Amino acid sequence: MLKHNCIPVLAMVAIACTIMFSGCSRHGRRSVDDEVQKDTIYPLGFLTDTLDCREGKVPSGSNFSSFFTNLGMPSSRAYELATVCGDSFDVRKLRADQAYEAYYTADSLSQLRYLVYHNSRLDATIFRCFDSLAVWTYSKPTEKVRRIADVTISSSLIADMLHAGCSVSAAYALTDIYAWSVDFFGLQSGDRFRMIYD
Repeated sequence: MLKHNCIPVLAMVAIACTIMFSGCSRHGRRSVDDEVQKDTIYPLGFLTDTLDCREGKVPSGSNFSSFFTNLGMPSSRAYELATVCGDSFDVRKLRADQAYEAYYTADSLSQLRYLVYHNSRLDATIFRCFDSLAVWTYSKPTEKVRRIADVTISSSLIADMLHAGCSVSAAYALTDIYAWSVDFFGLQSGDRFRMIYD
């Protein structure tokens, strides 16, 4: 009889221990990063497919607080978010015409959850706009590719480089790098060169 009563008690103790230890982090304390990571789906750090997204550009004349307030965040919370930014984002550098995506709860466009502000084509700053406010950065992964272009001059340097498969930026970079050491105006039809670049 005693054996049968011990089994449910042992099972309940095992379940309680599992629940207790599963809630503990490795270091015993939860940081802001842990809070951000708990709902993470990379690359941006939150569940983008569960939210409604509204894309736009920062309006001219906006400052940090007014920008977030116009997106539906209370002004007091926008001020708090500015203080949370720290080294992740300089609020004075919010620029007009920069692209952003504002993510709202699916049932209401008045509850701003996250904002992705594009600092450049590769780098973005993500703002968590609810509960425990947080700010972090994201950089798109890039891959370095080595290219080789054989160029024969027939009309003009830029046109012939483009014809050989070079990008416009590579063509202008070449002229900038060698502006003082190569006489590009002295190029003649039939001159050839090979360019290796990343």
